Amino acid sequence: MLKPRHGWIAVTLLAVEIAITTMLLRPRASVSLNQALTAQQTPLIQRLIGTWHDDYQADRTLTIRADGTATMICQLRGMHRFFATQLLFEQEWRLEDDRLTFHTVSGVPQKKIDFVVKLKGATTRQIVRQVTDSLLHVYDEGEATEFHWERVPDSSTDHSQLLADIESRSE
Repeated sequence: MLKPRHGWIAVTLLAVEIAITTMLLRPRASVSLNQALTAQQTPLIQRLIGTWHDDYQADRTLTIRADGTATMICQLRGMHRFFATQLLFEQEWRLEDDRLTFHTVSGVPQKKIDFVVKLKGATTRQIVRQVTDSLLHVYDEGEATEFHWERVPDSSTDHSQLLADIESRSE
């Protein structure tokens, strides 16, 4: 025979079972979590699109496009110029929560880009700290460095002439 306190245990277990069953059978929201995150990220993505400039170890210009591609042009200074005067990185990017990931897919001069990729890796992950109309602050997890980019006023993002110049110098 069950003692009175055992009855409470049985009732509690039954209540927990009913609650779990109700949660599992409840209709799910029609919007998936990924869709909700994408909708929330849209303003952030729109602010990321554009051309940015910083001067970390080189004069760097980063163009982030809405199609998920990006181009970074590095004009090297000082001792780095013995390696190359300019590097052009073609990248793909994505945003997940506050993580901005860039993956280098090609570049010019290709041998120099290959060397940099071998040395530092093809993928960088950065935490977006702040994005305004004029500033982009990110923390690069691999470099353990915060980068401060400034927006460049709209101009043509056609890098074909620069690409041709870099290729002719690397030959």
